[in-house]
Amino acid sequence: PTINWTAPASIVYGTALSTTQLNATATDTTVTPNIPVTGTFTYVPPAGTVLGPGTQNLVVNFTPSAPATYNSTSATVTITVTAAPPTLSLSCPEVPYDGNSHGCVGTATGVDGTTPVAGSWTIAPGSETEANTYPETGTFTSADPNYLGGTKSGTLIIDLAQITATAGGYSGVYDGLSHATAPLCAVTGTGYTGGVTCTNSLVTVGPGVNQGTVTPQVSGAPSDFAVITKNGAYQI
Repeated sequence: PTINWTAPASIVYGTALSTTQLNATATDTTVTPNIPVTGTFTYVPPAGTVLGPGTQNLVVNFTPSAPATYNSTSATVTITVTAAPPTLSLSCPEVPYDGNSHGCVGTATGVDGTTPVAGSWTIAPGSETEANTYPETGTFTSADPNYLGGTKSGTLIIDLAQITATAGGYSGVYDGLSHATAPLCAVTGTGYTGGVTCTNSLVTVGPGVNQGTVTPQVSGAPSDFAVITKNGAYQI
């Protein structure tokens, strides 16, 4: 018999062979009209096989159901397998300013959704230190011939560091003396304070009867900080 088998369309790595590709038929072309010939089709490689990228041979061996009438035969076609695009992820943090550099981390995952794909990442512009919002682009170069490279975008955010500057004050009865405001101005924060300092706007008050406000005078606070000021008060 004649094996009828058209070379299948190309597939992407990770696609298992199925009846979409393995679909040969056998025909007796010695009679008119031609008639189909029944039998067993054995494929090499078999259904379920995942082929690597490149041009691959597919072979079918046909054993007729009526061996007294028809001989066994075989046929070969080729199929092109292309490298698969991995699933790329670019993980970029959102962190408060802490004086350290921060950057994004890229990952590449295979067609099974689990297995990492070997390769390297180039991330631009890269690590950043100052408070700002940074668009980042990660370029993945695959070291696995089964997979393509690619790019992935992300956003790195370094928020302003929140700090509080609190001034001191004074409260007392007139005694003819000057008095120091207390406590000393202090800078506090839940995280990094970066050496920012402050002083009370009035170091002493008095000796006369009076009242007013003591403000924190902040120094050394770059644009990476969001400074909350808390005034003190004095009354004599």
